[in-house]
Amino acid sequence: MNEKITYRRATQADIIIATDLLFRLYNDEGQAPDLTKDELLAENKRLFADKSQVFFLSFSGDTPVGVSNGSLRREYVNGTNDELKGYLESIYVLPDYRKCGIAAGLVKITEGWAAKNGCREMASDCLLDNTDSYKFHLKIGYKETERNIFFLKQIEPIDDKICQLDKVGTEMLQEFSLSTPREDFYNITSQLRQAISTSGVKDGIAVVFCPHTTAGITINENADPDVVRDMLLGLAKAYPDRAEFRHGEGNSTAHLKASAVGSSVTVIVKGGKPVLGTWQSVWFCEFDPPRSRKFYVKVM
Repeated sequence: MNEKITYRRATQADIIIATDLLFRLYNDEGQAPDLTKDELLAENKRLFADKSQVFFLSFSGDTPVGVSNGSLRREYVNGTNDELKGYLESIYVLPDYRKCGIAAGLVKITEGWAAKNGCREMASDCLLDNTDSYKFHLKIGYKETERNIFFLKQIEPIDDKICQLDKVGTEMLQEFSLSTPREDFYNITSQLRQAISTSGVKDGIAVVFCPHTTAGITINENADPDVVRDMLLGLAKAYPDRAEFRHGEGNSTAHLKASAVGSSVTVIVKGGKPVLGTWQSVWFCEFDPPRSRKFYVKVM
């Protein structure tokens, strides 16, 4: 390979090029063998028009040799802390051009796009048996967060009256894990939405509860990050560390902040969704980092 490798963002004029490369990923390499090229082209036309999606191409001279597809996601992604995060949806490099840094370059430029759009985290996935993809992710700095096995069951409708009689069974208590590397507010609204969706409850309430004494739960603004900064600053000034504190762990200020914020919030559920104001989100408030935390969502 003597030609110079270049990268650029794909435009509408590049849909055919991107589709041809991705079709080899999904069809030739067996990731989606039943997918037709016309189906993939139709899907890519939709994605190219979506501002939360991006495609990048790599070229050896004038020859397209690789493609990546990234996105901005707000729904919960395993292992992430922020509401908005980048996601590497797909990446493919022609076999003759592998193991020379092209894939890593595509990932890097995709990560840069996500960072410019306000993301601090980039997530991805691969199939359990795709060892090459797994090793590639580790090599470029990604870490495994969890392994999942998905299940499927064919179901049949039952009488609505039976559903009404079994309404108590729709109440669910769900547990979520959260890593908190710094003192901060962590947006957990996507996990709340996930819990409500999983419960099947359409109209009711959801209680979000923190079982820790140096962390809390609150509802506040999600649009301006300076609001969280100001709240942390205000709490720090209201509850400074004091020499006369006796608590042996030295985190009395964290206990005070947690008590001031509170350990739970109750949210109305309507139409299967949480009733929140335009600028409201649910936040997990960490005051004694770094920690591995958990919180519960009870939907009823």
